[in-house]
Amino acid sequence: THNQVCVRLNCVFKVEVTLQSHYISLSLSLLPSALITRATNMLRAIVQMTKRTHIREA
Repeated sequence: THNQVCVRLNCVFKVEVTLQSHYISLSLSLLPSALITRATNMLRAIVQMTKRTHIREA
């Protein structure tokens, strides 16, 4: 039963991944600039957060 559950979860995960990749490719073709700016903003925010935590630790 454990293996069956794992296989089912694997199938669901694969379907989700394929759907996500299709959606990402579609949105990339439709809104490349907006997505790039969002990604860079998110990365900047993450970098700032990590810098703050490092400063707090030190």
